[in-house]
Amino acid sequence: MQRWQQRLLAIIIVLLVIVLGFDVSLYHAIQYEPSELAVNYRNIKDDKIPTSMNDVSILYFTDLQYGKFEDKERCDRVFAKIKELNPDILIFGGDVLDTNTTFDTKTQKYIQKKFKEIQAPLGKFAVWGEKDQSHKTELKKIYKKAQVEVLDNRQVSLYNGSSSGIRLIGLSSTSGISSATQKLSSQTFNLLVCHEPDILVDSSLASKHISLAWAGHSHGTQITFPLIGPYKTVSGASKLNRSHSTDLSFDYDISTGVGCTNLDVRYGAKPEINYYILKK
Repeated sequence: MQRWQQRLLAIIIVLLVIVLGFDVSLYHAIQYEPSELAVNYRNIKDDKIPTSMNDVSILYFTDLQYGKFEDKERCDRVFAKIKELNPDILIFGGDVLDTNTTFDTKTQKYIQKKFKEIQAPLGKFAVWGEKDQSHKTELKKIYKKAQVEVLDNRQVSLYNGSSSGIRLIGLSSTSGISSATQKLSSQTFNLLVCHEPDILVDSSLASKHISLAWAGHSHGTQITFPLIGPYKTVSGASKLNRSHSTDLSFDYDISTGVGCTNLDVRYGAKPEINYYILKK
């Protein structure tokens, strides 16, 4: 075999390996990854965290998207993992249901039961997602019965047996930034949660003494190709997302969420929940 033939054969073999590898990963993205669930563990270390809040755990998850794809089996798995982790504080980042999901009495009772089963002795909180707007009345009742406090452009203090604590701010829109961040102290650890990450790039937040922010919404676009990036741009996550970061005056985490919408596919954006431990 001549040298050029050897090179051609080598190129063909490499291309076949690449194609085969892509086919295998794509098969996994369709058949398995949507049902998988990663748990990301992270310590949050800050001198502003009081001693009484040291080692307090916070579980943050978002974009449940219960409905066509995130069915009862998957949803049960998510909440079973949350119960197993047994966090001190639970924070949900919005979008309980997927688009066009029938929110009948049976479904409402199921969702209520899932949230109520989580103990979280230091509090359970939620912010609104854009898909929650269609069922806001029902969700308010569900959250109330499940002891979940909705932070709609407002803030609360979180304590653990002491008068010293941290502040939790829930943002629903940029129009609520002023009212939600009133009188935040630079001496306090201030945790901000919103649904759409583009809210975080609003310039007015730069002076609000935010310590850390969490958002979700885009699911990491669900499909993120190596080198190429996300297959589409999601409104509300076009300026800031898992593939497009920017320098802000505070740290932030953007979650891929747990559910699927439009397509039951997860490629390069595995479903996840985030488990944080506060450290003095």
